[in-house]
Amino acid sequence: MVAKKRITAITALGFLLVLFCGIAVFSLVKLYQLGAWPFEKKPAAEVSKAEKEPAEARLPEVYQVTGDVCQLSFVVAPAPTCYQNDCTKSPNDNCPSGLECQDTTQGSRCVNPDCPSETDCTCPAPTCWQNNCTGPTGDYPCPSGLTCQTTSEGARCVNPDCPEDRDCVCDLACYQYTCSNAPNNCPSPWDCQSTTYGLRCVNPDCPEEEDCICPASFVCVDLTSDLPTVQLGSQVTFTCSHAAENVSFDHYDFRWSYDGGANFTVIDSNNTSGTSGPHTTTESGNYVVQCRACATTGSTPCTAWGQAGGWVE
Repeated sequence: MVAKKRITAITALGFLLVLFCGIAVFSLVKLYQLGAWPFEKKPAAEVSKAEKEPAEARLPEVYQVTGDVCQLSFVVAPAPTCYQNDCTKSPNDNCPSGLECQDTTQGSRCVNPDCPSETDCTCPAPTCWQNNCTGPTGDYPCPSGLTCQTTSEGARCVNPDCPEDRDCVCDLACYQYTCSNAPNNCPSPWDCQSTTYGLRCVNPDCPEEEDCICPASFVCVDLTSDLPTVQLGSQVTFTCSHAAENVSFDHYDFRWSYDGGANFTVIDSNNTSGTSGPHTTTESGNYVVQCRACATTGSTPCTAWGQAGGWVE
């Protein structure tokens, strides 16, 4: 009985030993498959390096999900150019240098501020009173003979002699603007002559007068008789004279009265020689003889009867 128990114990112990060896072999195989074979001898250098380097980090696996939660969209417009594409105004004007963002019939556009209506942003060359101009060294100089001046419409090319004339052609007048004497381009009867102001249209009869009106005077000077004593029935001749400056003489008129000047009778008119007669004294009485001189111009071209009269301008 005792022997039987001993046999049973030995059998159980052997079974456990076999089971333990099986487990050990199985574990060693798994370790080998996993690269963790504990009995493999590594070189000293490799072991040292492995000890220095940390174990490789294992990143978690990323799973993709649907939905545009991490996406956005936008459009980048082309940069604006002359009259192309919308632009933004100051202070963030995004037009190229030299252009300016302004409102046009096509929207906000980059334009040339000197000529915003030009769709190619190139300003036409300035002419008389047309388009903006600059000084002679600027981008838009004026044609020869014109200068750039500030006007009510901005900087314009004008004739410096008559900046208000929009055709840049000065209307020549007395002492106004520069004239030409080769040939004379002054209105008739004026001449182009050199003055203290330069070449000016002047009155040739009085070139120093800046209004081209010469001082004028016209007076009756004298009336004489060819007989020192006049009797009834005498034939007497009268002579009238005048003085004129810058005035053209036209004629003389003569009249007399034999009742002391109460009533006059014209005895000669439109006389151009100044001598009238002979005249016969057919009536006795107190004779008064008068003459007057008449010019071709003037509001009252004749002198007063019997008076020096006349006029001075």
